[in-house]
Amino acid sequence: MTVSIKTYIERSVPGENQYRVKFTVIEAIGITPDVFVYDTEHNVFLNVASVYDMESYPADRATAQTAGLRVYRASAVERTYQTVRGATGFEIITRNRLKILVTEWNSISATYPGTEYYTAES
Repeated sequence: MTVSIKTYIERSVPGENQYRVKFTVIEAIGITPDVFVYDTEHNVFLNVASVYDMESYPADRATAQTAGLRVYRASAVERTYQTVRGATGFEIITRNRLKILVTEWNSISATYPGTEYYTAES
């Protein structure tokens, strides 16, 4: 199965020198939609999840807090910057990180399942 993540990207200018970008996962095929990693204690966005993050951290803050985990995953992220350049940079980096996650998840799902013969010899 080919893995894909479809996001809705919303750009807005809520005030003077405020440039906001919001990513919301609207469809995830072959992977859960919770691909944005947040700090549990401060509820601050950290990064797009890696394969390790996807397999290690829960998809909600309450579960992470109960388990004493430092991060959790969510299906949306919103960041506000003082410059268009900052907001655009965030958007470009986030798009690229999503592509990396999909590529790595595809690689694992395509190569891990299977069978093989192995003979150990001395």
